[in-house]
Amino acid sequence: MKKLLIGISFILLLTACGDNDKSEEYIQWGDNVNTIDIDKLEENGISYEIENDIIYIPSNEFDKAILCCS
Repeated sequence: MKKLLIGISFILLLTACGDNDKSEEYIQWGDNVNTIDIDKLEENGISYEIENDIIYIPSNEFDKAILCCS
């Protein structure tokens, strides 16, 4: 019984430590690609996507982008 409880606790711990941000929400960063320094985003390890000349960054990296790139 004790081994079962330890096993369940271990599985719950691994599940809680997993990456829960698999479906990241991207938000618009700036007006368009001409007004944003993409090199700063790359230097600071901030991922981004460009769609229709608009840059989008993950919402969980928004604060990091403000600190380094604004």
